[in-house]
Amino acid sequence: MAPARVAIVHDCLDIYGDPERILDGLHHIYPHAPIYTAQVHPDFGARSGDRARTWDIRPLRPWGYGNRHTSPVYTSRPSRQFAQPWTDLALPLLWESLDLQDYDLVISSTWGGLAHGVRVGAHTLHVCYCHQPDRRRWDPTLPPERWPWNRIAQLVMRPYDFYAAQRVDRWVTTSHRVARRVERAYGRSPEVIAPPVKLQGQGQAGERYYLYIGPLDRAAHVDLLIEACNQLKRPLQIVGTGPEEETLRALAGETVEFLGVRSQADLLEDHVYANAMALIVPGLAVDFHFGAVEALGRGLPVIGFEGAGLAEVVLHYRTGLLFKEPTVASLGETIEEFERLRFFSQACIDRAEEFAETVFASKFDWYVAQALDEFQARSGIQPPATAMSRREAEG
Repeated sequence: MAPARVAIVHDCLDIYGDPERILDGLHHIYPHAPIYTAQVHPDFGARSGDRARTWDIRPLRPWGYGNRHTSPVYTSRPSRQFAQPWTDLALPLLWESLDLQDYDLVISSTWGGLAHGVRVGAHTLHVCYCHQPDRRRWDPTLPPERWPWNRIAQLVMRPYDFYAAQRVDRWVTTSHRVARRVERAYGRSPEVIAPPVKLQGQGQAGERYYLYIGPLDRAAHVDLLIEACNQLKRPLQIVGTGPEEETLRALAGETVEFLGVRSQADLLEDHVYANAMALIVPGLAVDFHFGAVEALGRGLPVIGFEGAGLAEVVLHYRTGLLFKEPTVASLGETIEEFERLRFFSQACIDRAEEFAETVFASKFDWYVAQALDEFQARSGIQPPATAMSRREAEG
């Protein structure tokens, strides 16, 4: 049986963020699949380190990949904040000009860049891993764009976004929270396969301070955490940076310390995890939190908001606690309750291992294998070998 010909289509490559972690997991399953993308930041290779060096990255060129007279679409601004409305308006033309007729399986990885808009052959299965529908188009609670033409561009793109979504054969997403948004936006029911998380060994919780790791912006609601620790006089260490850092430093009391940006290696070498009592994630709009799973993998309990996607990761009263209201008082009460309880590091580690890279690979490969079988049976085409079937044949 011939192996499946697979291609991966990814919105853009700017920073090595959460979507790129998932892209890395997909690349491990399909190491020979080329990765097509609309935009590549010139510094992406330096930002991603060794992980992206084995990727076969093929930036699209205007009016079709392979046009010798045009250069790849690069951007010097963060690609996830498309500041120019014509960038979005050009994306359908860019994606639909891509010729993917020769592939048996196309996997699109998207969070707003319309990678799911690619056209595939009648014999090709298209699976979309949707990190989230673009909030600019589908979230009615989002403040309007500062510039009116940006808002107009998104309103124009919304019908196309919906139309392109109907051409996708199968949908996968990160959490049930995002799955509900996919259903509301596109009328499609996705399979939930949690992202792959690289676990950095094991450990156990300490007794010195609470820990926050992440961006310092308004969406993270770090101010709730700082005010709660100020009132309770609890030690807190904050890892990260962002536009709200100066404001948060002014808000912080004497028990709060800012550590700046630290790599995972630094966190381990400096025993930042080992001395922490718990990781606290105060964000209210979290869908899936890689840092929470990484902390659990180090034996650290996690405190987070029960209305966020963290509730799908943290087992209440077993691997951490979830506070009920997005207020300082509710978070403070949860911290005090946490201190009256005992959490076992092994339970945290066991939970984290449910999100390991090998678990993701097994679940996604199995899902695609079943989808390919059904798709090929309906089409009357001899099914190609998937990654799973190749391993079974070799074993």
